Amino acid sequence: MKKKWLIITMVCMVLLCIVVMVFLFTVGKKPYKNLDAAQIASAKVQLTPPDKTVEIEDISELVGYLNDVVIYNQDNSYTEYVGQGVTFTLIMTDGTQTEITAYNPFLIIDGVGYKTKYEPCQALNSYANELLNSGTANVILEEPPALGLVSDNTYVSALLGAYSWQKKDVDGNSISTTTDSAHPLDCEELLPRRMKHQKQQLH
Repeated sequence: MKKKWLIITMVCMVLLCIVVMVFLFTVGKKPYKNLDAAQIASAKVQLTPPDKTVEIEDISELVGYLNDVVIYNQDNSYTEYVGQGVTFTLIMTDGTQTEITAYNPFLIIDGVGYKTKYEPCQALNSYANELLNSGTANVILEEPPALGLVSDNTYVSALLGAYSWQKKDVDGNSISTTTDSAHPLDCEELLPRRMKHQKQQLH
């Protein structure tokens, strides 16, 4: 009889452990539930594709979406997925920085991936795309834009010449870059090869 009760007790303990594990993996937690707009000095979001970065002016709206985010167990298998990711970079008032990437069905916080609840993550993604497509958002160019020419079925990208470029770092300080380039005549042999290669790609 004692042996029978011992087996029943062990089975109950195993079932209890399973229930607890299922509960922990399905309930999830809200890592930004208590985040307040006053804690954020500035924010931007990079959308990949199309590899564009947008400055976020309404911090309160962003915080509203982040408050709803739910994460479950840690899972870094997001590297095996293909799709659009939107990465929010938050500069906090205390000088720290954090990156949050919405990449359904994952949320990546400072390089660590978590399975996430679909709806809040999708809302973050949609929010970023709406900002980009609004036509009023400030698009941040990290480097000089590329120039390309299209004629019939031929696309030719122009060589980047000398330029002076200025952008802001995470602390809001201006960083200037000035570069030189080869003389146009020195690029004479390079241009025909580029044109031929690009024309073949279009066919």
